[in-house]
Amino acid sequence: SGTTGDSKVVSLTQANIYKTAVSAVQHLQIKDKGLVFYSILPTYHVYGLVAGLLAAIPCGGQVVFQTSYKARDILEDLKKYKINIFGAVPKIWETFIDRMLDKVKQESEIKYKVFMFVLNHAPSFKHIGLGFFLKKIFQPVQEAFGGHIHFFISGGARLSKRYNMYYENMGFKMVQGYGLSETVGPITINQIDKRKMICVGKATPGNQVEIRNIQEDGIGEIWLKGDSVFPGYYKNEKANQACFDSNGWFNS
Repeated sequence: SGTTGDSKVVSLTQANIYKTAVSAVQHLQIKDKGLVFYSILPTYHVYGLVAGLLAAIPCGGQVVFQTSYKARDILEDLKKYKINIFGAVPKIWETFIDRMLDKVKQESEIKYKVFMFVLNHAPSFKHIGLGFFLKKIFQPVQEAFGGHIHFFISGGARLSKRYNMYYENMGFKMVQGYGLSETVGPITINQIDKRKMICVGKATPGNQVEIRNIQEDGIGEIWLKGDSVFPGYYKNEKANQACFDSNGWFNS
């Protein structure tokens, strides 16, 4: 780890890894057995490790691995293996939307304008009782993603509100989370039934989050504590003294 500073070795314990996977499943209230997880992110990164592999274990799920980032290969897998849970980074979610809209536009300019109008005003259509119309419009999109998706997960960076809105308006559930190497990935996640766009949710079970040293603009420091927080940087006492307080809180 060293994206925003000097390179440091993050030590993760078996307890960190195990409890992060279990708490993520509990937080997302995944109760169905045998759900199929789709893993396309490298498992040597904590986000890909937890979202694409480890979370499947405590809920008795299955995992489909794909090393290709080509949209065609991914969409074929979603249908073939009836994928239920799919975690990826914002760039992938944005690419899906951009290519879909380009395809619609190439077919017909009028069709594109109508599609975009419905896509941007879907909540209004639902409000006036035209939910059935939305299902018909977006049914081909649902089928393109395999027709068995329970929810998508976005992490690793910020997913813009516009793209988040597009997925939600088309009938998909998009869950966002926040974490870092020092927390084995997700330490906060949106709950399925309490999703908010551009929000990363609350702390997962066994973890706590505090915002300290808040400035006049409302921006402060994120401090973390709990089962997912690592015990310290490997053989780097100076870094550990700088980022942990006396009560074990980690300054991210």
